[in-house]
Amino acid sequence: MAYQALYRTYRPQRFAQVVGQEAVTRPLANQVASGRIGHAYLFSGPRGTGKTTIARIFARAINCAAPVDGDACGHCDACRALSRENNLDILEIDAASNNGVDSIRDLRDNVGYLPANGKYRVYIIDEVHMLSPSAFNALLKTLEEPPAHAVFIMATTEIRRLPETVLSRCQRYEFRRMTNREIIGHLSNLLDQEKVRMDPKGIAAIARAAEGGMRDAISMLDQCISLSDGEITAQQVYDMLGTSDRRYFFSLSQAVLAGDTARAMTGLGTMMEGGGDVLAISQELLRHFRDLFMCIYIKEPAEALSLDDDAVAQLKRQASGAAPGEVLRIMGILAALEGELRYATQPRVLLELALARCCRQEQAHDPEGLLTRIERLEAQLRSGAVRLQEEPALSEPAESVPPAPAAQPEKEAEEPGWDDAPPWDDAPPPPEAPPWTEAADEMPAEEEAPPQTQKAPDEKPAYVPVSSEVAQRLRGGPAPAPGTGKQLWSEAAKLMRGKNFMVAKIMEQGRPMMEGGVLKVIYPPAMESMAVKRMEQAEVRQQILACLEEAAGHAVELILSVEELSAQQQAFVQESLRKLPKGIVEVDYDA
Repeated sequence: MAYQALYRTYRPQRFAQVVGQEAVTRPLANQVASGRIGHAYLFSGPRGTGKTTIARIFARAINCAAPVDGDACGHCDACRALSRENNLDILEIDAASNNGVDSIRDLRDNVGYLPANGKYRVYIIDEVHMLSPSAFNALLKTLEEPPAHAVFIMATTEIRRLPETVLSRCQRYEFRRMTNREIIGHLSNLLDQEKVRMDPKGIAAIARAAEGGMRDAISMLDQCISLSDGEITAQQVYDMLGTSDRRYFFSLSQAVLAGDTARAMTGLGTMMEGGGDVLAISQELLRHFRDLFMCIYIKEPAEALSLDDDAVAQLKRQASGAAPGEVLRIMGILAALEGELRYATQPRVLLELALARCCRQEQAHDPEGLLTRIERLEAQLRSGAVRLQEEPALSEPAESVPPAPAAQPEKEAEEPGWDDAPPWDDAPPPPEAPPWTEAADEMPAEEEAPPQTQKAPDEKPAYVPVSSEVAQRLRGGPAPAPGTGKQLWSEAAKLMRGKNFMVAKIMEQGRPMMEGGVLKVIYPPAMESMAVKRMEQAEVRQQILACLEEAAGHAVELILSVEELSAQQQAFVQESLRKLPKGIVEVDYDA
């Protein structure tokens, strides 16, 4: 006898044997038990989730003379007749190849024939969305008022392509994707029946690659069984799928998060040399960052990810040192890459370019770039990759406290990878701080601060530009003494966190200095519109002044300043504006 594929050999014959579709099988079984059979059903959902299989089970059950708990008994004359491939009461029509109006007219002409063995004549129309508009119009009247012995079951993977006139005439059942746990459990049962042993990591890899399709998973398992003689290793599964061990993706993703382009390229080269497929690697890497993103925001992600406990624990450890904004940026790059790879002549080059973009640590001074950098620093603080030196209280003398050494996480026992590759759970080095975050609080003794105009109490608060030369001197000034502007501004920012978190983050980007009892805070030019203008809003400024007064114990006068562009920078801006096309209208967003 010719070999039969596993997904056909182990096709479910009863509702109870169907995995993961209880929301569909339970009402259908109840309809069979109660005898309330509809005339038109629509099964929609992803491929390989059991639509056609359940349609066949339902067709046999409604024709059974004595159904048991909603399933066909399998022993009556009707069940034995319908179990044969050439029975006349269950007709399967492929709408992809019979999508014309003539095919539907033939069906409409034949629908009047009575069933040969059972009570109903069932028409299973697969991929019904492929019918032409004229074919749908020819089917509508028959679908609305069919003969009493006719039942239509239509299956589709693209329900949005069906006209509303068809949807309104059917009972609709939505099939869902299987979870990885359900696929792993079912594949393990099939392996036991086939008397084949497989590494659990290989089963998990097949489940992830199937993306919720049980038929796809069984087909891949069938292919893996043909590769071995009774025992299948995880590496054989990886070779067949064109992917790599999950631990390689942990290492690769950590290199990306750390911004280590060289190590990421070396790791990708190792995976490619091991037989990896570009599309499979990119898809698996995108899944990994999606899992990482879920671990950042969900306290108990095990159920949402359908992964084993060890993998979830590793993802949580990696998520503790990852910034959500950075993970989102990387996911966007990898998601766009998947569409480009399908038509690329040099897919590996595209993957390398995407990885290089993912590794590039964004240093932009726009709001998104600043928030991403802030999130990255916060994640590193949570993971212990960097430590902050405790600031002494305003009334206490300053002490030189060396920074505490970063905690070193334990390494994986069997970490694969490339030469000198860091373990996946090593925290990435902190990103390089922008120049203005290294400024001291006070002017050097020999440099005088630029004169500031004292504003009247009823005037709108204003910020004062500071020359780049003065700001450069400020960056090289001495360390601040206790009670200086830096401490006061830091304490005020901490108090602001409970009132306005975003304003507190913006405050931390400024460089404060105390001059003659007046607190002056300097910001880079890029933050003029985003930060300074927002902080000078009346309500926000009152909140800042209240926090300063609480931190200092008395009212503090505040002046916000913006560093002026140098002559070279101004020339560059003017040249860039000159090259812009004419006709661009400038919009004042603050108006």
